[in-house]
Amino acid sequence: AYGAPADLEHLVDEAHRRGMYVLLDTPVNHVADSCPWFRAARQKACEGVPAGGAGRNPYCGYFYFHPDPGSRLPYSAWHKPWDWSRTDHRAVWYLPYAFDAAADRNEQYYGGFARGMPELAFWDFAAGAWNAPVVEELARFVRTWFGAGIDGLRIDAAKHFVEGNTTNASAREPRNLELLQRVGVQARALAPTASLVAEIWSGYEDIDPYVPATTDAALDFPYFHAIRESIEGPSDRPPLREVLRHLARTQDAIPLGSRVTFAGNHDVSRLRTHFPGDDARLRLAHFLAFLAPETTLLFYGEELGFEGKVKRPGPPPADPSRETEEERKQRLEEYLHTDRAFPWHGRDASGGHAGPKAPGAGLPEDAAAHNLETERRDPASLYTYVKSLAALRRAFGATAGTRLFVDETLYGHVVGYTLVTPGPKPSCRTVVVSLQDRDTYTVPVRHAAAACAGAPLDEAHADGAQRREQGATVRYVLSPRGRVVLDGRAP
Repeated sequence: AYGAPADLEHLVDEAHRRGMYVLLDTPVNHVADSCPWFRAARQKACEGVPAGGAGRNPYCGYFYFHPDPGSRLPYSAWHKPWDWSRTDHRAVWYLPYAFDAAADRNEQYYGGFARGMPELAFWDFAAGAWNAPVVEELARFVRTWFGAGIDGLRIDAAKHFVEGNTTNASAREPRNLELLQRVGVQARALAPTASLVAEIWSGYEDIDPYVPATTDAALDFPYFHAIRESIEGPSDRPPLREVLRHLARTQDAIPLGSRVTFAGNHDVSRLRTHFPGDDARLRLAHFLAFLAPETTLLFYGEELGFEGKVKRPGPPPADPSRETEEERKQRLEEYLHTDRAFPWHGRDASGGHAGPKAPGAGLPEDAAAHNLETERRDPASLYTYVKSLAALRRAFGATAGTRLFVDETLYGHVVGYTLVTPGPKPSCRTVVVSLQDRDTYTVPVRHAAAACAGAPLDEAHADGAQRREQGATVRYVLSPRGRVVLDGRAP
């Protein structure tokens, strides 16, 4: 769908020439039900062959099939992972589409995410051992793509390679961590600087065991939720302060940079859709992501303010018998409108792509207003603002060993923290932000680290913030959603 191997190698070469790295998004815990492996495994000739078993074709044992998954563990304990307590095994076990009793095995297969996404059987539960052919397919995958010169992998659904014996909702399955460690070892044998980024959509209690023991970094979903929730509903205990405290508490074991913060990705509604008609909130979300004390990810199109809604199936009602067919249809509706083609310009339907029309799902609906050509020319555009945040982030020069200190003298809606680089004369950066959307606050501002005592408070960025100095004390008047970034080097 995206060209030949030579095209990828050319892309990697050109990226490297520009000082960029290429990581591939790798959803390797499942395949599509149109995959030749699954088409072979669903055949009648494979009926009765368990995961890891041998059949008439080599793919019979690549997936979890069972005639009655509700009758045995662990299959009966696997529910919808994100709605485990309100669903049961029937939500994740399926007969194939267009099932034909004469041609297909009369057994259900496991698809934890969707019917069209059967999951690979890396572990043979009956034998209590690795399913060697499937594990070797994963190793071959690693050899193939790192052999093409890529720099790393973004591992989709990283907590679902091996499900548990009593649940498929926990990320702390030891065999799952072991398999990901294998992937890292294999990758670095081919590319010593290979980087693995794990997608673990969960809380820190599930994410932290993976980093850095299993992967170099993990997507920081708690930070993502904290950004949106702190902006949506200002409270005296904003979630942003709590995640910052967690990062500070755990930085000895999990160095800064090991988590990847973001304000949006393909699985959630885009920022402009989430904060409709509120450009100030949208910009604040970008500020919090770019100035976070961790690695930052920008989902393409967010710098232009793409629109795009995500709808996931809802849980069943307490009394399903009272649900109408129309209500059921709306509840089960699912769509992802975040994957539109990038609009290089908005002059026509091509958006700057080859051919008369942009590829895939086409351009975003608002491409005429929000496209690269238009926003590049506008000094007040969102694109220009995001570029300035990227430059502001680079200017500090965080390094390995950079430390985080949360300013506990600030409270309520105002959150502050300081980053300190190592060395005899450390560089210090302090970020202070008001999450309140109504009131103005006057707060004292300082570097919240002893190593920064005497370091100046040079203003690197201010938005809705006015400086007031009284002797050695620096205060800022913060308007609603006001923020300031102050830099200095310790003497």
